[in-house]
Amino acid sequence: MKRVFLLLAVLALLHTALWGLSKEDVTIPTSDGRSILGTVYKPEITKNKSPVVIIAPGSGYHRGLPLVAGFGQRCAEEGLIAVTFDWHYFTEKGKISEGWIREKEDIASAVAYARSLKEADKEALVLVGKSFGSVIAWHYFREDNTLKALVLLTPVIPDDDYEAKLYPGLGEEKRPVVMGLGASDKDNGPLEQIYRTLDRCEQKIPVFILPGDHGMNVGAWDDSQYKGINEYNNQLTVDIALHWIKVLLGLY
Repeated sequence: MKRVFLLLAVLALLHTALWGLSKEDVTIPTSDGRSILGTVYKPEITKNKSPVVIIAPGSGYHRGLPLVAGFGQRCAEEGLIAVTFDWHYFTEKGKISEGWIREKEDIASAVAYARSLKEADKEALVLVGKSFGSVIAWHYFREDNTLKALVLLTPVIPDDDYEAKLYPGLGEEKRPVVMGLGASDKDNGPLEQIYRTLDRCEQKIPVFILPGDHGMNVGAWDDSQYKGINEYNNQLTVDIALHWIKVLLGLY
């Protein structure tokens, strides 16, 4: 009987290796001579070129946190490639650069790296940005018209002035844009303001709203009584955003 259980365990491990996904930490060069740290998630077996999702973290986020890492893993599980990365200042323990010059270069380098992958479908690149990452992602998205779609997770739009400053031209964008919001994110994305912003957009932007604040948490992230629902909120954020990505890419 022990031999049977051992055989089943070995077969399970082989199945994971053959049908699982790959995760590789990489160093991504930038055009100004620096480099940023990233992680690439790939489906283990692909018959065709795969769409690629590039995920830009928030200002205090990094690629190892559950939302970003979970997003990357779920993409690979669904047959997509994901490229996550850390902002240069996070790795260097520095500050955001003046005018976001280096951050814009960071995201441009991550996209260029994604486009260079031999398994990548270069006609199906999607950009995702969380909070501050959504700001930089939006500015890059406007410049690179080859990107298919953009997902703005908890965008920073507390009022009309911030909308105009951080997301200029949002109302005129013709390519697909999706937003994910926390219902109680009153400081950065109060729903009444978000609705005003959406009402001005020429092309209607799909929005999904979950319980929680700017971090999609219903309570302090380190409070054990909220741990389960906070984790579930993170999972739902990833699953719904990925669902929209697949819809927009026509993958169903």
